[in-house]
Amino acid sequence: MSDRDHMHHDHQSWSAEHTAWLDDLARWQREHAEALRQLDAIAQRLRAGDAPLATHAARIRAHETLSTEHEHVMDARDTDGGHGVLDRAMTTRHAHEDAEHAAVAAAHEHYAERHAQIMDAVARLYALVTK
Repeated sequence: MSDRDHMHHDHQSWSAEHTAWLDDLARWQREHAEALRQLDAIAQRLRAGDAPLATHAARIRAHETLSTEHEHVMDARDTDGGHGVLDRAMTTRHAHEDAEHAAVAAAHEHYAERHAQIMDAVARLYALVTK
């Protein structure tokens, strides 16, 4: 192959590579636009996720209020001479509170796990993108 043929071949190869690279860049731009749409959807979901967290917080506060009220009722019975006497209504109420506490604890564990997963994914993505 002559030097001229070799140079001609190089230029044709380069041209093909340049075309492929430009195609890659155009595809990457389309993918970046899609990624931005996905990130917007993620941001909307995270904002919307505050509502279930607020509901969970309200459930915790309501359970704490009921638990405190029940504790006051038991304290009042202790001071009225009913020390150690638990009637059927109190034991039923306590069983309900215990079940509610277990449900709140399970929900909290779920939210904690999900939060940790999301925050880990966000941190990894942020670190990757800002390198």
